[in-house]
Amino acid sequence: MMQTQNEEYVQLLQGMMGDDLDADVARRVLAKHNNDIQAAASAILEGDRGEDFNSVNTWSTEDPFDTSAGGSGALNVPRRTNTPRTTPERGQPSTTGDVIDLTADNDSDLSRALQLSLEQGQSQRMEGNFRRTDRAPDPNWAMVPSNVQVNTNTVQEQEDQSLSRAIEASLSTSYVEDRYEELPIEEKVRKAGYPVSLRTSLNELYFAPPIIQALFYVPQVRQKLATWRWEGSNDGLLPDKDSPDYIPCVLSGLFTFMDHTLVSYLLIDELGFEYRGRLASSAADLPGELSNEFYSFIVRAMETKLRADSQKDGKRLFHLRYAPINSVLPADAMDSNTLGIENCPPTYLKSGSETACVRVDLRASSGPSDLLTCLSNQLGLEPPSPSDITNNTISSTTFSSQAQALVTASDVIAFELVRPSHSLGSSHSTSQQNASSSTPSVTPFRYPMNVYLDQFLLENAAVACERRVKRREMEARLKELTAKRESLTQFEGKATVKSLTSALYYFENVAIKDGNESRAQEVEAAAASLQKIINRINTEVQVLDSQILKLRSEIEKVFDDLSLQQHRYDLRAVLVHDGLYGRSHLHSFILDNGRWWKCQDATVVETRLVFISGQGHTYSSTVGKRQKSTSSRVGPQGSRRVYSYSAPFFALTARLQNNIKTDNFDYLQLLEQVAPEIAANLGATYNPSPILVPTSLLEEEPVGYMPRRSISAMSVVEEEPVDEEVINESMDWKDWNSEAEITHRSDETSRSGSNELKGSMSAMSVVDNEPGDKEVKK
Repeated sequence: MMQTQNEEYVQLLQGMMGDDLDADVARRVLAKHNNDIQAAASAILEGDRGEDFNSVNTWSTEDPFDTSAGGSGALNVPRRTNTPRTTPERGQPSTTGDVIDLTADNDSDLSRALQLSLEQGQSQRMEGNFRRTDRAPDPNWAMVPSNVQVNTNTVQEQEDQSLSRAIEASLSTSYVEDRYEELPIEEKVRKAGYPVSLRTSLNELYFAPPIIQALFYVPQVRQKLATWRWEGSNDGLLPDKDSPDYIPCVLSGLFTFMDHTLVSYLLIDELGFEYRGRLASSAADLPGELSNEFYSFIVRAMETKLRADSQKDGKRLFHLRYAPINSVLPADAMDSNTLGIENCPPTYLKSGSETACVRVDLRASSGPSDLLTCLSNQLGLEPPSPSDITNNTISSTTFSSQAQALVTASDVIAFELVRPSHSLGSSHSTSQQNASSSTPSVTPFRYPMNVYLDQFLLENAAVACERRVKRREMEARLKELTAKRESLTQFEGKATVKSLTSALYYFENVAIKDGNESRAQEVEAAAASLQKIINRINTEVQVLDSQILKLRSEIEKVFDDLSLQQHRYDLRAVLVHDGLYGRSHLHSFILDNGRWWKCQDATVVETRLVFISGQGHTYSSTVGKRQKSTSSRVGPQGSRRVYSYSAPFFALTARLQNNIKTDNFDYLQLLEQVAPEIAANLGATYNPSPILVPTSLLEEEPVGYMPRRSISAMSVVEEEPVDEEVINESMDWKDWNSEAEITHRSDETSRSGSNELKGSMSAMSVVDNEPGDKEVKK
């Protein structure tokens, strides 16, 4: 059969090259190129005649070292067939039985003794060191159990146990080992235009600073803090630590410091001392759960005190309400199909469930991987499958009994992206099997910079359902077009157009046409046919690409309706955990003055918006479940996104800004002792106005919309423009505290300074000034 095929190749080469090609030359060139007709044809065109090739097989197939027909094993590794073997390798027995007698003695007994001795030595050399020992096993020398049959399952179990012990040792790592390091004074200078980072010296509270920092960049939180007054604030008194007013009061001072301080980071230990929730004790504590509990603790305290009129207007700052979609208002209770619900009796709207953080489960599926789609799936708002609609088993606008919708939306919504977790008990063999198997790549998770939550409101349930049905139909059409394009451009894992182009090149440039008119016609006809096929495929692919692009654009705009774009939320912060342990592996991305910043412990760097959008799938998250992986590369975990209702930023109260001036001048004095040049440069850019005292603290209102200023604009800190009195500049203004009650009189004004609020380097400590009367001159 092989001989017949070779002769056919020889005849084909002669037909391509002409009758002047000798058959022996064709055979030699074919043999030289392992019967590859294309390679042989190219070589003949280049002038190769195969003179330097010996087609006779030098090595017989009876070679005892030829492993081509033998079995496989550790000691029978295939070797190169073109390597001559004239002598046995070292360690191999000699195949000859002849022994040269150098004694020239004709004694037959001596000859037999020598022969037996040689045979015995030869037998020992053949056995080598692989023979079984006759000695009893010694436990002092045994590294593994001896004389025990090796079981592959036992070896696998040992590997699994070693892996489990390594993971347990890693998880038992204490956060105490992640030491807090205070930077030198000269390295704590805040750069111009940079936001302030938050830190904590409490290792067990490492997850708290990103939460507080994210809340600072939410304008609704700043507005509430600016308008809120705690009891006794006009008297310069701080609330007790057990009072519900304490947490919002401390946040007011901290946020004001974050606006105008000269240092690059602040400590939040004061909040940590009052936190009674679960703290981190080891690496086994999931940062997502810890962050969620701390976030709930903070927003619950703020929701209670910052929204005193919540029962009047129904607006909420952090906690949204959701309920089953079959809930209807009492006025609509008589209409059972108001929302297109079938076989599901309506229920009167109750308080429903409340949450401040929406957990979004990122299931590994082949469907769209974006925030709104995952949220719609989790609420059960997606329409039925096309098969159920085709079989008339259910209507396309029917909601399931488990479907839920938002009843009351809050001004701030936090989304926790939770990725699927993997158990610690997964075996190493399973991991290797999963790694070796061909699994589809995970679609990167997408979350927009702006979202409209109108499609999830109960009042828009019917309209949103119609849009979802329309989107599903367009997605099914998009899937058909994509599959058709795939069938045109790919065949058995290879690019169709590329393969056809290579074949066309062969017929146009390689195939021989001279000397045979019929051959030339066949080659030209084949080339013309291939060219037509390529042009047709390219045309159809272009049409499909245009249709796919248009359809994708329509899918993205399916909810672009004014009636469904009344509640816009903007992305304010993204919290990420990269899968490793320690404060340095927490990342906080915040939006400040239209620029995105990455805060990692005490480090603050500016980053691009594109880089932020990729963090959902490049890193793991602070709040998502930590992935247990045996791979050295940390996989993505999920993250927390903080959205808030679109609104301008508000400046915090001017009364607290005076305390920051005292703290900043104290820092400048310390800096002058350590780094005079740095202090001089910083002092040149920081030239605050004198302390300004409002006429009436009771009537003081926060400044309305005003762009947030960075450190480079601190010299023009604005206070209230009217009814102000300037303290005599000859006095030591650092002893004054604007938190005290000031009553303007025609003669003298006295104030009480007991238990006053004063800023400190940590922005949290409270200094009790000694009581005393200060005289204020007009």
